[in-house]
Amino acid sequence: VSTVATIKAVDVNKNLDAGFAGVKNLIFSGANATTTGQQPTATNFSAVAIDFGAVTLVNFVAGVNSPTVVLTLYKVETVAIKAGTAESPPLMTTSTAADLDMTVTGGAASKLTWSTQPVSTVAANAPWNAFTVNVTDLYENIASSAVTVTITPSGCSAGSASTNAVAAVSGVATFSNFTAVCAPPYPKVMTISASA
Repeated sequence: VSTVATIKAVDVNKNLDAGFAGVKNLIFSGANATTTGQQPTATNFSAVAIDFGAVTLVNFVAGVNSPTVVLTLYKVETVAIKAGTAESPPLMTTSTAADLDMTVTGGAASKLTWSTQPVSTVAANAPWNAFTVNVTDLYENIASSAVTVTITPSGCSAGSASTNAVAAVSGVATFSNFTAVCAPPYPKVMTISASA
């Protein structure tokens, strides 16, 4: 999700500091990277996206950022975004009352990921422990989806009473009645894949 942020330099009484001008080194914080490693970003004065936690050059005119800063968040979470000057500790930072509260929700369903993987060793023709597959967006956030997920074995066959197709509930497909039938001799090696 992206949003345009307005950043104002104010004094302790919340009066705009019109003398705060020029390019300032800011660091944005409060949002986290996705499991795929995609970092939240803020654009600098040249409209280049900079990762949160890195120095971002922001221009100010009469106490207000100009041009605009675009914040882009990727991970599903509710966060409080803060901006502070780059010194350690920062000379100026967003107060808790003035932070930017944002809620990020999952995007469109894009791929499948294992949530709880099947166990690596099972008894032939016996029920497996339950396992789950997530329907996720591009950044592996769970998508709100009811798509049917199908498990396909290779090297063995699904058991006749096995449930190998399950409709996802809020993006999660749980397989609790899956079995595989393998012809002797044992042990056998099989792989399974999930598709939707």
